[in-house]
Amino acid sequence: MKLKMIILAGWVLVPALGAQAQIRFEISPFYGYRWGGGIETAGGQDLGFQDGRAYGLSLDYSPKPDSDLMIELLWSRQDSGVDLQGASGE
Repeated sequence: MKLKMIILAGWVLVPALGAQAQIRFEISPFYGYRWGGGIETAGGQDLGFQDGRAYGLSLDYSPKPDSDLMIELLWSRQDSGVDLQGASGE
């Protein structure tokens, strides 16, 4: 639902911002895959992170075309989990 709201907001804002020639606005959706990994806790236990698909949206705004100032909003999502098997000592 949140993703749909972000996309809808983009569809509404882009035409309004595009009418002003001096404002730069970019929308960059992405989709990909992030690998898992693992860490070792202070107690010596290994925790494994699951890999999974990743997707998100980047919104960039620059008030002036020749300015080095740019404001970016990044929303990223990855469905993942942590394997805690054996972490409780059982």
